[in-house]
Amino acid sequence: MVASALILSPHGTIARLSATLPKGWEDWEPEVLRPAVKSLPVSWDIVQAVRALLLNPESFQTDFDVFENTVIAFCARPVDTEHVSVCTPAEILWGVSQAFAIRGKRESFGADVVAYVRGCMLDAGVFGYPAELRSFEPSDETELRESIRRKQAAGAENLESEDLVDVQAAKLSQVYASMSMIAAKFSDVS
Repeated sequence: MVASALILSPHGTIARLSATLPKGWEDWEPEVLRPAVKSLPVSWDIVQAVRALLLNPESFQTDFDVFENTVIAFCARPVDTEHVSVCTPAEILWGVSQAFAIRGKRESFGADVVAYVRGCMLDAGVFGYPAELRSFEPSDETELRESIRRKQAAGAENLESEDLVDVQAAKLSQVYASMSMIAAKFSDVS
């Protein structure tokens, strides 16, 4: 039996902190903020990532190091600021969706972040990105990428197939399944 998640998602974290702490908590120094959140069901890395996103959203959009560390924290993984980590497509999808939910709007990303996301997708062998990450895709092979998304949405993918679209649609399904597993880590996501 799997125990239920005990921490809040990034979006749930900001809601809890905003409801519990005085206005302006995001400006507090970490030495003041950490004791104030100690009894709350939040991850310190997520608190720091949410705070950074609120205070300096441009960095998330333009600096691949900030983007990467925010995505990793949003997935409740330990953040290592000393090394570059390759995020999975599911982690990127979760992190970007949480950032958009926190910020309340979709935003464009700089060339370094786009290159980082493309590198992560290439490393995972994902050619047709999730629709939510379409803005990161290269502009070539648009019709092929759309056919992959259509086949995945129709549930007609087959990882064992010889057909590129079938295999890529299956990989895309795996991205969404993995994102569901990430979401299951959090007590406020159903």
